Amino acid sequence: QEMGESGRKYAAENFDPDMLIEQYEDLILAAINSSKSKGDKVLQEQKAQPLALEGMPIHGFIFDLDDVLVPLADALCDRMLGRLIQLLERGLPVAIITNEREENMEKRVWSVIPAPLRKNLYIFANGGPVGLGFTSEGENLPYFRKTISSQDKQGIVTTVQAVFKAGSFKLVPLPFDFKVMIELDRKIRKNRKKYAQALADELHKNNIQAYVSFQSDRYINIFTFDKVDAGQYFLTKTGVAEKNSVIIGDSARKFGRDRRLLVSFKNARSFNVGDVSLTIDKENPSIVQTVVKNVPATEMILDAILTNTPLPKGFKAQASSKSIGKTIDYALAELSELGYKDVVEITQEASL
Repeated sequence: QEMGESGRKYAAENFDPDMLIEQYEDLILAAINSSKSKGDKVLQEQKAQPLALEGMPIHGFIFDLDDVLVPLADALCDRMLGRLIQLLERGLPVAIITNEREENMEKRVWSVIPAPLRKNLYIFANGGPVGLGFTSEGENLPYFRKTISSQDKQGIVTTVQAVFKAGSFKLVPLPFDFKVMIELDRKIRKNRKKYAQALADELHKNNIQAYVSFQSDRYINIFTFDKVDAGQYFLTKTGVAEKNSVIIGDSARKFGRDRRLLVSFKNARSFNVGDVSLTIDKENPSIVQTVVKNVPATEMILDAILTNTPLPKGFKAQASSKSIGKTIDYALAELSELGYKDVVEITQEASL
């Protein structure tokens, strides 16, 4: 009433509210929807931003599976699955290169990934020789099965027999020819690095292009097509430049399953989230070794990339061949690499 007739007329003619409500409950609902709309807009803006890690654009990812994406032998959990789905939703190619057998990969990995997103997923199983992708509908699409030729297999077996004394090893029968696998006698396992190096040297001497790696302290694997070959295939097929890729593995010590993968792509952002290696920086000076280990470390790396924020301070271990012995971690790593078994962590109260 105090507004007067002219005031009411002006207000009616110029009334342009952001929203109209009839009751208080509608106001609460409108506020919730408005907040959700703003949140969705922020999320879409984040998805539209290109991913980067400490200033370097990231266009593709290569992961080991066990103790990198999942605990040993587990399937993908919701937390890691959510991060991988964010990458796949952005159209970023993701490769999982693992020693796990191909028949276990559906249950452990790709069955839980929505079918429309699988087209950006690449699986390389059995240590790399089995490669597969997916159609746009999410159907399995085999790429290759790289078996060892009969000539190379015979050359590898002959070389093994020349390096190892009779009775000190056994050739493990396998249902496939993706690798040659030998079981070491218990008496020589503590010297397995010496034998592995001798085997690698002899293979090179005999012009056999094959790669030696450990499987626990009991077995030695010899591949002619391994994780590095699978990684190179992935980068070539997807067109991802090495410098714009992230590689994460955990078995980085000498003859470890991920060692060659972590040292062969020197322009990539490579992370060792497993036990520290004191020698790996000689082969790849840009390698990052982490204080946080395994799956939690991978989560932190992906979170930094997805949010375009720096890695946390103290995340990177300062271990290198130039700083041996400066911390307990380095000492433990050195003892392990020298072949000592059952090394236990020293308490802070103790001294070296």
